[in-house]
Amino acid sequence: VETVEAARRSLASDACDVLMLDVSMRGAFELARERAAGTDHGSTIFLATRPTVALTVRAMRCGAMDVLRKPLD
Repeated sequence: VETVEAARRSLASDACDVLMLDVSMRGAFELARERAAGTDHGSTIFLATRPTVALTVRAMRCGAMDVLRKPLD
């Protein structure tokens, strides 16, 4: 999906095991937090061009399992 809103709609109708979010998507951290607080216990992974320690800590506090550097090979 292209937007956080589209991801929310998709997750509302279908559960998924792994949700990959780009840190540059507006609302990505909030969606990860909502997912971690809800009944969906799938994993959330963030993608970042230049992941930093601060960004990784923020993602983990939102329930992320990992932060990966883009592009993925």
